[in-house]
Formats: sequence, structure tokens, C-alpha cells
Amino acid sequence: MLVKLARRADTARDGVLRDAFVPIPSLMAHLESPQHHVLYGRRGTGKTHVLRYLRDLQAAEGNLAIYLDLRRIGSPEDIFSRDQRGFVDQTTGLLVDLVEHVQ
Repeated sequence: MLVKLARRADTARDGVLRDAFVPIPSLMAHLESPQHHVLYGRRGTGKTHVLRYLRDLQAAEGNLAIYLDLRRIGSPEDIFSRDQRGFVDQTTGLLVDLVEHVQ
């Protein structure tokens, strides 16, 4: 049986990602610790995959877990405004957009 997989995790269905994820014990131990983390890496290294997998794990335990694709928050004009809006106005606009996506 052939399984059709999305090329990128951000376009894949949730169940496909959950079933295809292979947890690496050392990585999971770090990510499941109660400390803050910064997850970074080159494109295609699995950042989205692991974050969506962790969201599914938390949701399965009854916790509220939200995954937001921050590329869809705001727009280039919000960050590099030609009208030279102040920092406070720009960040307020981004915060409003973020809250709208969460809602």
C-alpha cells in the first residue's frame, strides 16, 4: 500500500503527521521538560512536524494546545511599514492579528 505524503509538514493532515512521527528519546526529553525552548533549524528539518506532534500529544492528555503558523500573522507591511508607524503601533497590530487567529 502506498501512502501519499505531503512534501511539507505545514500542509499535511494532522493524523498523517502524528502517525508518521518517530520520537527521538533525547529530543523528546528536552521538549517535554518544563523549561522554555527555542526550536530552530534549516527548512525541512522537522520543526513543524515535531511542534504539531507535541500539540497532538497535549490535546490527547486533555490540555489546551494551539499550533499557529506565524507566517500567516500580520503582513510584510506590518513589519516594514512605509508610513513609518511607530514600534508600538506595529506590535499592537501584530498582537491583534495573533489574538484573532487564536480566537
